[in-house]
Amino acid sequence: MLKLMWIEGQSPIAYTEGLQMGRLHDSPSMVTRLQAVYGLA
Repeated sequence: MLKLMWIEGQSPIAYTEGLQMGRLHDSPSMVTRLQAVYGLA
């Protein structure tokens, strides 16, 4: 699962979830990479 989030006044963030784990990504380069991967899907 991938959730991309834009919060007014802040940099975009992404949340990824897999088997028994979840992770919040706030690195701009990682969020951009995840956006690109999502766009390909």
